[in-house]
Amino acid sequence: MQTPKQLSLRHWMWKALASSALIPLIAVELVLIGVYLFTNQSIRTAQIDYLHDTAVSDLVDSVGQNTQVVNGELVRLASEARLLAKLTEHVLQHDHSETEDLNLSEDGVRYDNGGPDRAASFYSSVTPLERQNLAKIGKLKTLDPLLKQLKNDNPLVASIYFNSWDSYNRIYPGFDVLQQYPHDLNIPEFNFYYLADAVHNPERRNRWTDVYLDPAGNGWMMSAIAPVYRGDFLEGVVGIDVTVGGILKQINELKVPWNGYLMLVAPDLTIMALPQAGEHDFHVTELTEHLYQQMVTSETLKPAMFNLRFNGAHDDLANAVETEPRGLLATQFAGRPHLVAWDTVADTGWHLLAVVEEAQITATTNSLASHYRRVGYLLIGGLAVFYAGFFLFTWARVTRLSQALSKPLAGVAHMMKQISDGQWRPEKPDTSIRELAGMAEQARTMGERLCQAEQSRSGAQQRLEVVMESSTEGLWEFHVQKRELRLRGSLCHRFDLPETLPDHQLFKERLDRADGEAVTRFIKELEQGRGAEGCELRLIDNRGKNVWLQCRGRVLERDEVTGEPRLLAGTCMDITALKHVETDLRHKTLEAEAASQAKSRFISSMTHELKTPLNAIHGFAQLLKYSDTSRSGAGPVEEILKASHHLCQLVNDLLSWSSLQAEKPVLNVSRIDMTELIGECVEMVRQEAKDAGLTLNVAEIRPGPGVVADSRRLRQVLLNLLSNAIKYNRPGGSVTLGCRHEQGRVRIYVEDTGMGIDSQARARLFEPFQRLGQEKTAIPGTGIGLALCKELAQAMNGSIGLVSTPGSGSLFWIELPCSATPDKPPAKVAGHASVLCLQRGDSEKKLIRETLAPLARVRLVEEERELLDEMARQRPKLLIIDLDSLGEALQPLLATLHELHQGPRPPLIVMSAQTMPAWLLSLDCQGLLRKPIDATELRELAAVFLSEDA
Repeated sequence: MQTPKQLSLRHWMWKALASSALIPLIAVELVLIGVYLFTNQSIRTAQIDYLHDTAVSDLVDSVGQNTQVVNGELVRLASEARLLAKLTEHVLQHDHSETEDLNLSEDGVRYDNGGPDRAASFYSSVTPLERQNLAKIGKLKTLDPLLKQLKNDNPLVASIYFNSWDSYNRIYPGFDVLQQYPHDLNIPEFNFYYLADAVHNPERRNRWTDVYLDPAGNGWMMSAIAPVYRGDFLEGVVGIDVTVGGILKQINELKVPWNGYLMLVAPDLTIMALPQAGEHDFHVTELTEHLYQQMVTSETLKPAMFNLRFNGAHDDLANAVETEPRGLLATQFAGRPHLVAWDTVADTGWHLLAVVEEAQITATTNSLASHYRRVGYLLIGGLAVFYAGFFLFTWARVTRLSQALSKPLAGVAHMMKQISDGQWRPEKPDTSIRELAGMAEQARTMGERLCQAEQSRSGAQQRLEVVMESSTEGLWEFHVQKRELRLRGSLCHRFDLPETLPDHQLFKERLDRADGEAVTRFIKELEQGRGAEGCELRLIDNRGKNVWLQCRGRVLERDEVTGEPRLLAGTCMDITALKHVETDLRHKTLEAEAASQAKSRFISSMTHELKTPLNAIHGFAQLLKYSDTSRSGAGPVEEILKASHHLCQLVNDLLSWSSLQAEKPVLNVSRIDMTELIGECVEMVRQEAKDAGLTLNVAEIRPGPGVVADSRRLRQVLLNLLSNAIKYNRPGGSVTLGCRHEQGRVRIYVEDTGMGIDSQARARLFEPFQRLGQEKTAIPGTGIGLALCKELAQAMNGSIGLVSTPGSGSLFWIELPCSATPDKPPAKVAGHASVLCLQRGDSEKKLIRETLAPLARVRLVEEERELLDEMARQRPKLLIIDLDSLGEALQPLLATLHELHQGPRPPLIVMSAQTMPAWLLSLDCQGLLRKPIDATELRELAAVFLSEDA
């Protein structure tokens, strides 16, 4: 192989730069200059064609956008006219005592020239003085500030007026109306009036007039008019005048590309507004001055010469505009080709035309082409001078660069030679080039690291052995192909095992069957690459102690061809102490659960034993309350009733809590209509809130999906929250119950205006038997209610919480899942218990049924036989018997019921309108009600016997 010719660094760099950069760059530049000169003319031609097509699109878009601008301005003016008409109707329909003093001319004209803040008034002599309505003038005077504001807010507005059917004119700004108007001016004859009457405008909409000569002296203008009616009578017309000069100024401010201009054409093709730039093209001069005294007595519209069809010169444009609502036409004006684009103003039917001379479109392109041609010639000369100087500069820079590179490179090469000879710290060459200095530094660092690596390598094996010996028990390796197990560390010494086992079967012989299968399964999972978490096994050490070991491992080596595992490795850790702790914890947990169940059974048993005598105490206290012989002791009896009622509630809470702790409650989950449930709860506590001097509110409940919960348990939670809100409230406060839907959940809340709960006490709020200091007050309670609410909410897949501000009140909420569909659940009978009532006559039946409906199913009978038949079919939770219907027959009826059931009968409530006989005290009667029945007393008494665990 021939050795390549060696060159110096300077010659090599110059040759490489010239061949790879300079020569190709010059060639590319020459080609580009040629292409530039060749394509310049082609681009000019293509640009002209492209710009013509673009001009067509841009011109159409421009006139469309400008049409929207004009239409928006006209719509705003028309809206203001409609607003002014409505306000005028309103003003004319109301009485107004203020009048306006007007001057009176000799020929019967009332007038006032107005001022900066007042509109001018003109009452024509065609209406006799005795028929002129001066009260109307006083009413219209109140609109002057609005007229001034509308005029000042829009520069297009020339004047704003109101013209009445009896030739009264009110106009702002004011002027010398007596001098300007003819004294016998008949306003209904003008187009701005009759265009608004029922014949021309039966829909009573806004209208725009044609261009006409303003009798007020503002020149050629158009008006946005709106009728003012009094019932079906046209009272007059309000109008907003826009002068042609104002429209021209507005149009001139709109931008049209290529120095074009805009013009406004009426639906009948009369030119309404023409800028000065278009007067030459259409051979007309816009009318901006006139003699008012000769023309204000009748309508004066624009002359026929302003029509596009005049003399036939622009028939092609007229036909196109009349036929199509928008479009583009190429035509000629004064022998020069033009493009005309038009669009229709939607609100008025006017046509906005944009006119552009075609020569303007290509003028910029022709100018740029000539400019670029001159630039090209200058570019060629400049490039020649540039490259000559660039070659000289490059030669000098290559020479200096080669000298700056060659010396440090030689120094680095010398350093590498020293390192290869074993000199780990060679001297660095001096250089100002950062990369070469870094290369030299890296070379020296490499020598130092090679020295350190040699020193570290000798100690690596020692450190590895220290790590192995410091492991808990040792390391293991399993060779898959050889089926050989190797042990390292203290495993061999502690368990009397050899370092190498020919087969792991020998290791399994020291294990029981379960642990052996676990080891086999563990190794198989590692071989299959399933990432086994490990296994636990038991071995007997050399002291005869049973030791728990935890083995973990992974694949350490794989076959390079097949990818199959060749070597498995892992560790063994002594977990005997951990196992003992786990066993102790399991025993302690079982003992705690047994103690908790025993506590719950004890509480349940005790509360059941307490409930029976409490029911008897409550019933006999009621009998004593209504007995004639015990009236003198009404005070103590009331205390007995209150105490027994309080104890029943406490026992009920304990029963509910113990049943929840003993076993998971059985829930009857269904969809619940929250509107009905909240209504029931509110009715049940309304009297309690009233007795406490509180206001009970129900927040607005928006329709939505029903709640998925147990209706009885949910009612129990809400009644508990409402009872707490009433008990812990302040006098004159309020309680609010409501619900709202939030992201698939329903939040039901109870808000009060009580004392509030501080943040430190909230952590203990839902714990059982915690009353947060209220146990020292006269407010009854056990501290179980909120803990019971929390347990029930969690059982129904919900949650409970509160938001409270000390001193301002609290808001308790329970959040439950929504039903999948918003359908209202089928109606069902409220409650799960049953009440059997014997009542003759209809006086109390409705009250009993409605009062007990939220608590139980109520069955009303009128005869003793019906009562016995019902008792034979089912055992109700409560009996209510009207003593007035039975009298002394009540005693044998109760005896028959006792024989029928051969045991204790359900609790009994007796009601009567008469004095209670003394023999009632000898009966087993648990409650007594005096008629007429008090609904609150009936509900509270029945609730004691209809509770869940009564």
